[in-house]
Amino acid sequence: PEGDAMSGGDLSVSEAETRSLVHKSVKVYVGLLLIVYAALLYVHVGDIVRFFSHIWLFGPIGIFGAVIANSTGTGGKISFSGSINVLANDLVLEVVDCPAGQPGLFYYGPNAISAPFGDGLRCVGGAVFRLLPVVFTNPSGETSFAIDSNALEAGGEMDAGSSWNFQFWYRDPFVMGGSSFNLTDAINIVFCSETVLVNPGDIVITEFMAKPGFAADPAGEWFEIYNTTDHNLNLSGWTLEDGAGDSHTFGSYIIASGAYAVLGRTDDLGMNGGVSVDYEYGADMTLSDGADQIRLLDPLGTLIDVIDYVDGFFPLATGRSSALMSGVLDHIANDNSTSWCLSLTPIGGGNPDQATPGAANDCP
Repeated sequence: PEGDAMSGGDLSVSEAETRSLVHKSVKVYVGLLLIVYAALLYVHVGDIVRFFSHIWLFGPIGIFGAVIANSTGTGGKISFSGSINVLANDLVLEVVDCPAGQPGLFYYGPNAISAPFGDGLRCVGGAVFRLLPVVFTNPSGETSFAIDSNALEAGGEMDAGSSWNFQFWYRDPFVMGGSSFNLTDAINIVFCSETVLVNPGDIVITEFMAKPGFAADPAGEWFEIYNTTDHNLNLSGWTLEDGAGDSHTFGSYIIASGAYAVLGRTDDLGMNGGVSVDYEYGADMTLSDGADQIRLLDPLGTLIDVIDYVDGFFPLATGRSSALMSGVLDHIANDNSTSWCLSLTPIGGGNPDQATPGAANDCP
């Protein structure tokens, strides 16, 4: 009896192990099927991630809804670049795999839904807000929309902690028997307000016109800055100062990564000599012809860059800008007067003054 019992016990253990192996095999098989299905349906690795994100969301950003095939043979997909930091104000919505040359509209709302609409699914509901103007897809079926959080409709503010769902509606007149329009999948974003840390030298002063010759002085005064970082910077709340104690606090202005920007007394082309000014600081500051400072501080009062010029030691001349030498984009090097020279290239458009506002300097 004991032997029979032992035999029976051994048999029961073997069956349990067999069942466990079968269950594991089935799980592996099903998992492989899901991966193959995702690969066939979404083609590349990035879209496999997108496929699985339909099942669970990754942190404060999540793709949801379905990618419904359009006339291209695939389906429009939404994503974004920039950040979800409301202080940075640099969020750009992007879509791919839509029909080329067709109009479309980004919109957003508080609720995630799933309702047939046209040839696709509407995934955003509640009180929706349209992001105007209408945009058109390029020849590759892609388009984008840069959101300015300071220009949103009342009730649609993207504040820290707010959660919004975004989707793109687009025309697709090439589907036989279709509704002539479709939608991408959708994306949920929860916005934050982490402070974007800046350091001295993130913005460098690269050129200035203290003594305009063609335009009246001070209307023709301006200076140029350069963003040395790998991300956009919102200068809202930053401060400009001169050596006389005058100052100007920035409103909202974003300077792109690796971009120049011209800050001027006025953006009126008829008054400033035809110089394209990106940001007007008005009468808050005046650049002295003989000696002055240009100081740039972040909202915490950190000095990001300063130019301290004196005629006789610094290259200054009427009708020619003072320009940082080519290849020198450093906030330490630009403290040295030997890093500067007088510009050589005429502004043009009837203005004979020599300067390169908004472009790389022509110093040797």
